[in-house]
Amino acid sequence: MASRLTSPLCVRLTEDLRVAAHQLASQQGMTLAEWLRDLVYRTVYGTTPDVTEGYYQGRTAGLHVVMAVATRVLDELRDLTPEQAQAFVAETLPGRPGRDSRG
Repeated sequence: MASRLTSPLCVRLTEDLRVAAHQLASQQGMTLAEWLRDLVYRTVYGTTPDVTEGYYQGRTAGLHVVMAVATRVLDELRDLTPEQAQAFVAETLPGRPGRDSRG
């Protein structure tokens, strides 16, 4: 059993099946990818992965914070002129002095 996720798996679903799976995952506080990974793990190994409920709750809370921040930034950008928006984006991109510079 591998400890790291290294192999992506792609599967085609009908739209209604994708929506239903996404809703089930959301009800459990998981992303669709996490929910599908959990489902496959339980099916193959007959047990649940060693992940606690707290992890899922924490991950969900973190995603809500990210969405709230992104929504606020987008709302503020909407009120700027195109030139102001470009300047704002240029100031927040990585690689600027004082920020993480990834080549």
